[in-house]
Amino acid sequence: TDCIRAFCAAEGAVHCDLGRVRILRLSESDSYGPFFTRFAGAHLWQGENYFVQIDAHTDFREGWDTHLIHQLKLTPTYPLSVLSNYPPHGTPHDTRPWPRANFSGMEVPGHGGTESTPLALCGCSFETIPGGTRRTLRVGSTARSLAPPGRGGLLEPRRTAFVAAGFFAAHASLLLAVPFDPYLPFLFMGEEIALSLRFWTSGYDIYAPSVDVVRHWYVRKESMKYWETVSMVLDDHRMNNEMQNLTIQRIMFLVGYPEAQQEGFVQPRSVLSRAGAYAQGGVRSRESFLGHVGLDVANKIFTQPEWCTTGTHPPASVAG
Repeated sequence: TDCIRAFCAAEGAVHCDLGRVRILRLSESDSYGPFFTRFAGAHLWQGENYFVQIDAHTDFREGWDTHLIHQLKLTPTYPLSVLSNYPPHGTPHDTRPWPRANFSGMEVPGHGGTESTPLALCGCSFETIPGGTRRTLRVGSTARSLAPPGRGGLLEPRRTAFVAAGFFAAHASLLLAVPFDPYLPFLFMGEEIALSLRFWTSGYDIYAPSVDVVRHWYVRKESMKYWETVSMVLDDHRMNNEMQNLTIQRIMFLVGYPEAQQEGFVQPRSVLSRAGAYAQGGVRSRESFLGHVGLDVANKIFTQPEWCTTGTHPPASVAG
């Protein structure tokens, strides 16, 4: 079933007729991986106030848009705020009702149980891409021991270290300030560290939502996985790892790996085409970001920031 066509043929007809539903359909072989597809999808924007990015296989809480807008406006840096985390697991066949949550973001009992505290993106690890020596960064989620509620007793969104590519929400001005980089074909692992660095150095603070509004179907054992798709599209089972080792050099250069700054390391140099147009922002430095999130890219060491796991404000020395 094509859910978009079904929506436009029923209760969504008025929205589709007014051009509020805009679709770009790409075949597997034309998508070139998540980076290019995000870039192309962002060009459907026509001045709406807010932007939400999700992965496929996502289930929404009723009132999700109201919740997200309310949470964004609770952040002290709005509109320079990004809400993001790894959503809880859920499938289209999931019969569990969403827990109730009021618009203050407070945890309240509901017909589906008690709202649990959303996970935050405080973890990160250095990982070598198979088939080569290039090292990428994998973001990870962390349970939090939250500090007491803030203004007026409201449990507002708390700052977090990283952005999840599979779910984030922001004021749509983000699309102009930090445009998606289309020059990373077929790259998967590396998207989140690139977005995190570019958002933060462009002046945006990253927050974990105080209420989860989407659930994601993570496993899907019967479905092809991304690395299988790349090999199928390019008709060579080795191509996924080879493409990853090629394009990750652009991320290593962006993040500031010392070796990637050396002459001759990035090969071919065309990997860095228009890198300056999709580089770090001009509000905060790359070095400040690395200190903020606990990354030592020279020695490949990550130290999880305590401010993130406790949901407190980062120290002034790393807050930018």
